[in-house]
Amino acid sequence: MRVPFTKLQALRNDFVLVDGRRVPVADSAVLARALCDRKSGVGADTLLLLLPSEEADVLVRIFNPDGSEGEMSGNGTRCVASYVLARAGRDLVSATVETAAGVSGHLLEERTGTRCFLASRIVAPRFRPSEIPVLVDGEDAIDFPVGLSGEMVRVSCVNIGNPQAVVFEGWDDANWKRLGREIENHPIFPERTNVDFARVIAPGEIHVVLWERGVGPVESSGTGASGAFAAARRKGLVDAKVRAVMQGGVLAIEETEGALLLKGWCEEVFEGTIETERGGRA
Repeated sequence: MRVPFTKLQALRNDFVLVDGRRVPVADSAVLARALCDRKSGVGADTLLLLLPSEEADVLVRIFNPDGSEGEMSGNGTRCVASYVLARAGRDLVSATVETAAGVSGHLLEERTGTRCFLASRIVAPRFRPSEIPVLVDGEDAIDFPVGLSGEMVRVSCVNIGNPQAVVFEGWDDANWKRLGREIENHPIFPERTNVDFARVIAPGEIHVVLWERGVGPVESSGTGASGAFAAARRKGLVDAKVRAVMQGGVLAIEETEGALLLKGWCEEVFEGTIETERGGRA
């Protein structure tokens, strides 16, 4: 079976999108492993599978390259919104996207060819440990110690539609990938976690290096940058509006009532088809 797909990227966080409203997908996890493989597939950080929604313009299910399913993707939902708007056939400038974490709203502010700049309203951060989830006591999980192989690292946890563990100190270019792998899979996180390594440069600027659950190192992440911002904001380190600088580019993040507002670019790279077995394995 030939499955059509669209390759997109947002600040070098790349996605393969399959429109499940138009083509049946037998096994989403198998398809994600096949399409996201950078040697034998299309290559991507994430598979975005579109489906009909009763609450929004479209529902997207989010699959990591290891076949696990995520709840939310800030960059991914921005890409989905740009895909929907490009094919709307009329002068629409806004779209809503449903995920397992809820509905996000996206406003098109600029389009240059296949590149779009959108403002996205996503869920507000949650800090209660049971909602992240992380197995610690208390009202929040800010600056608590996690024992790793031979060392202790302090992390600050938040849910931005998916779990985020933010590390402000004790990391550098030589160890962050090892720390990311260990923290992601630490038993204190029953659903694993994304890991964000952050440095506050100024009250209006934060630099973030990202380890994504089920993926590994990525050049940018909308929820990862938002998690770093939310934790830094909780600690009183940053203003209510920042530039989040990542390897793949800059995302503007702003605290608003009941939500976070993200502003950034995304781009449709190319379309194609791939041969699969029963809509699953490539």
